Amino acid sequence: MNHQTPDTGNDDLNIGQHTPSPPLLSRLLVGDSLGGACDCPIWAVHVLMSRRARAAWFCAGTRPGHHSFDRLSNSRKQFLSLVCALEARLGRKMAEQVAEGVTRVAGSRTNFYIVNDGDSLCLVDAGYPGDLELIVAAFDELGRSLADVSAVLLTHAHIDHLGSAERLRTEHGATVHAHAEEAAHARGEREEQISTGYMLSHLWWPKMVSFVFNAIRAGATKVQHVGELSTFEETSVGLDLPGRPVPVFTPGHTSGHCAFHLPDCGVLITGDALVTNDSLTQETGARLMHRAFNHDQEQTIRSLH
Repeated sequence: MNHQTPDTGNDDLNIGQHTPSPPLLSRLLVGDSLGGACDCPIWAVHVLMSRRARAAWFCAGTRPGHHSFDRLSNSRKQFLSLVCALEARLGRKMAEQVAEGVTRVAGSRTNFYIVNDGDSLCLVDAGYPGDLELIVAAFDELGRSLADVSAVLLTHAHIDHLGSAERLRTEHGATVHAHAEEAAHARGEREEQISTGYMLSHLWWPKMVSFVFNAIRAGATKVQHVGELSTFEETSVGLDLPGRPVPVFTPGHTSGHCAFHLPDCGVLITGDALVTNDSLTQETGARLMHRAFNHDQEQTIRSLH
């Protein structure tokens, strides 16, 4: 197994001597993280961080060298060329292959993953509702479309992971899958989110204000619960989905939270059972989510043992 040492701030963890058991993994792919530092003018970073602006261009397939690029006005060509040049300098892409057949997409505040198994694709989590443009952009970068998504697999049903799952189901025919204990949450029959009261009582904290503002901007108030979904229990046998993901039940963050092991890739997608960025304090490094986000803090800790 080829262990790799990541750059500071990246969400690929070198597990080294701390390999979870089971199973042996080459990488842990976590739900929330921020990119590392880079040598680039601050104005360039602001351009690149405007993900929706970038996604709007990529959604139409309008990249230099793409057949639709020539249809743009000169000013738009210049802007898009600048963004692409800056991305090349930073080495950033909408989609990043982290293992054979597994692609990471960085959403507004969370990561989600595309598992490629030949003709069909599985989307593991779907970001915020406002991240749909990013999903489309990532698929376009891979030369695929939303029509290729056969399934959406949820680690859990918080709004920043549930995202556009229902739209993908109703508009593109994808099936949605979650652990049986998470089904009621995904359908909107149960709420296990950070409480409004907690957020209001902490608005004196600038980082809470930032969190709330960014969540609203990403579409947190536009939740669409899933009307129909398939459920599963923890099993040692891979699900009949692209990549044959094996569910690893990790309750605590929510009652039905699940990580997914992709044994053929040596990958574990941890969702929010283990993250590398605290959404409130912005501290980085392997950690649990802030306790305000965990439905059962003690169970969250036990799930990692």
